[in-house]
Amino acid sequence: MNIVDFFDKIRFWGTNRNKILQKLRFYGFINKLIEVSANIVIPIYFSLTRNNTKYRITTQKANNHSIIVPITSFPKRLPTLHLVIETILRQSVKPDKIILYLTSAQIKNIEYLPKRLLSLRKRGLEIILCPDEIRSHTKYYYAFKTYPEDIIITVDDDLYYRSDLIESLLKNAASNPECIIANWVKEIIPGKNNYNEWPDPLPIQKKSKNFLILGVGGVLYPPNSVHHDIFNIENIKNLSLTADDIWLTAMLLKKGTPVLYSTYKYNFLPVRIKNNETLISGNYIRNQKCIDAINNYYQNKMEERPFIDIPYKNL
Repeated sequence: MNIVDFFDKIRFWGTNRNKILQKLRFYGFINKLIEVSANIVIPIYFSLTRNNTKYRITTQKANNHSIIVPITSFPKRLPTLHLVIETILRQSVKPDKIILYLTSAQIKNIEYLPKRLLSLRKRGLEIILCPDEIRSHTKYYYAFKTYPEDIIITVDDDLYYRSDLIESLLKNAASNPECIIANWVKEIIPGKNNYNEWPDPLPIQKKSKNFLILGVGGVLYPPNSVHHDIFNIENIKNLSLTADDIWLTAMLLKKGTPVLYSTYKYNFLPVRIKNNETLISGNYIRNQKCIDAINNYYQNKMEERPFIDIPYKNL
């Protein structure tokens, strides 16, 4: 078993928990212990096995479309980013390209990046400096522009991904070629206009045009699956700079692309990052501000509001 798969699996406790142990926070303590252990063992294992020839990019195509995995990050996370990319290099089905997009406003010279990150170029990683400061949107923006006819799979920069992530996404895409495939979503309820009112769906595979995609679990985008407004950089900056998932969802709502919520099970095994910065704190408030800004923008253009009018139409 892949070492990341092992730690991910033992973190899963299911729903049959002892109430007394739960009150004592036993499960949280054990999960934290597993997380700490994983962040000691996995980096050592990756270092010892990095020269294995099977942990590098080999060209292979699915349905004549290349598989592109773009990722972005920022300076505080760069020292550990190689661990995330290692999990993509060790997938059971490898992508054709892994591209790290970084903004030139934060990174002046690629050669100043951590050596462990630069060393991954020999195994297939491409690193590109981009001119625009669009934060987390950098992850998908340039990949969509450069590879419009290919399959784009987005991942985050602070998680260990299980070895079957890409394989699972591709299997679902093969039987649902018209769909974006997402492993974590929220359900947009017509008539309920607040982000906090949108629930997580039941853990069963479901297809809908009213899902808000959450990119942390991995998302597969088939070619040309989002509206062309996705490339409006001024709107990204003015309407949704802090919430790429909100902007992406607005664009798939405008395009009318359905989303397949998969039953892929994973447990968010995080890479431990010193003084990590996350968007968890205040996330709901930021997301709601972006949703409102996007709705107001399109209303002023006399177009359908993505998060209000379009979900009603999709019923």
